[in-house]
Amino acid sequence: MIVLAVAMLSQIFALANEPVKISGKVLRPDGKPADFASVTLVAEQPLGVGETIFLETLCDDKGQFQLQIPHPSDLPAFVIAYKKGFGVGWAEVSLKSHSVCTVKLNRPAVLAGTVKPSFGRKVVSIKGLRPIGLFDAPLIPLRFRSVAPEFLRTQTSDEGRFVFSDLPEGCVAVVEFNEPPCQFEVPVAEGLEIELPPTSVIKGQVLKRSDKKPLPNIEIVFLPVNLEPKITVRPLSVRTVTDDNGQFRAAVPVGRWEWVVWFSAKSNGDEGAGWVISSFPRKVPILSAGETVNITIEAQRPNIVRGWVADAQTRFPLPRLFVEARIAAWKFLCGVPIAPEFFTIAEQLPEGAYELRLPDGFWVLKVADEGWQSEGVFVEVFGGSVIEAPTIFACPFPTVRVSVTDEEGRPIKGIVADETGKAVETDEEGFAVWQIPPNRPARLIAASLDRKSWATKVVTAEQEEVRLRLQAGTKVKGVVVNPSGQPIEGALVSVWAIWDEMAEMVCLLSQKTGGDGQFEFTVPSDAKLQLRAQKGNMQLLSQILPAPSLDFVKLVLR
Repeated sequence: MIVLAVAMLSQIFALANEPVKISGKVLRPDGKPADFASVTLVAEQPLGVGETIFLETLCDDKGQFQLQIPHPSDLPAFVIAYKKGFGVGWAEVSLKSHSVCTVKLNRPAVLAGTVKPSFGRKVVSIKGLRPIGLFDAPLIPLRFRSVAPEFLRTQTSDEGRFVFSDLPEGCVAVVEFNEPPCQFEVPVAEGLEIELPPTSVIKGQVLKRSDKKPLPNIEIVFLPVNLEPKITVRPLSVRTVTDDNGQFRAAVPVGRWEWVVWFSAKSNGDEGAGWVISSFPRKVPILSAGETVNITIEAQRPNIVRGWVADAQTRFPLPRLFVEARIAAWKFLCGVPIAPEFFTIAEQLPEGAYELRLPDGFWVLKVADEGWQSEGVFVEVFGGSVIEAPTIFACPFPTVRVSVTDEEGRPIKGIVADETGKAVETDEEGFAVWQIPPNRPARLIAASLDRKSWATKVVTAEQEEVRLRLQAGTKVKGVVVNPSGQPIEGALVSVWAIWDEMAEMVCLLSQKTGGDGQFEFTVPSDAKLQLRAQKGNMQLLSQILPAPSLDFVKLVLR
């Protein structure tokens, strides 16, 4: 028996270290093979920690490709394909075993605009692509954290212009600029004008807390504190490194900034290894354009917090889950806003163990992985202590089995979405499994594949199964015109819906107007709707009205 067990374990470990092949084909929008298309495999941890996989290759003359990674991985992964003049496409793949996928390129459209102020060339990257409407194709959003394929990067001209020629039609792009570091979400359209935020400067010196000596070669991270969740520009974190005298200088967009979150050594030397900021709370001022602020940061050796993550029901260890630590009670003690990204992710250890390095203060520890929940564990650390934290008990969100049927109750393949922006196709029998957040009902919306029939229902975590029976929708037609009454071709029109108990509207569908400026949608009959139109910097929002009352609508863009 012992020999057999050893043999089985050896086989398991051998499989775990076996290379994994990802192969498939790329098709043009017309369904023909995309010969010699570029293919990129990207796999990143959504929380921004751990390994990143980035591989590139070319298709052969039949549009086929093959990639290989050295060992299986649990990371969420995308295969992204591109062929000049034919567009970009992507598909999700599993890296746990050999995978085969087909990537169809989306109909290409142009994203072009002008950046102001325009002095100096800037690097522009596409860090995300998602459909404008929940039920627009492609359904699966694409998002990068730290990397992006070369075909999704460019530079502005001396006049501040930038162009991406082959992005998917009907998508929203997350456009990132390197200077100042910030992101915008814009529809894939031409004639955009993007106003970059002005900058201010934070400079200063990092000293040891114990003897006030300067700390060289330390990486410092500044995080923006966003007071307005719906602002059009999203400042990104700014990193800088201290020089030999412990001094640093960083240009940041104007606004509120938390001075320093934490920093780690760039070198392997002990002089700059493992230092973190000394204590909280810290002042969070508003930086104005052109302002220079000088600060001194005292650093300390970190406190070490160790613990375990276990299943809330079985009490068995849960490996491969991440733990986050957030500063506790700071907002309540001093009334200062806190950066929403102000947390650290624990280093993962075997068998559900974790280890955190934290500054002095009060912290709340929770499981950080999407779709998992846990009660917060409270810890207090001071003076370079090493403590064993209470076990964090976690469990996945409850799931509900969703079935989509036609008007007669027969199973039919369809699309299911929720108000958070998640959308998937059901299987051939019309089924999908959906995670429901605990203590918060979710509205599920279903549509037929042709987007002509709709159903919706509020679902709670206590339900195990829910049926969404599709009913024929209501047609909404209209025209987009300029102030002179002439039809506007190529205007982006989107239809937004809200039901009585929902807090915010969701975008269901979008399309561009034809040469006659007209558009037509089929929408849920039980929703209140708003139509939005945009071309370049011209835009319009209609009144919110019940679907049946929107027969023929004239939208005047100004």
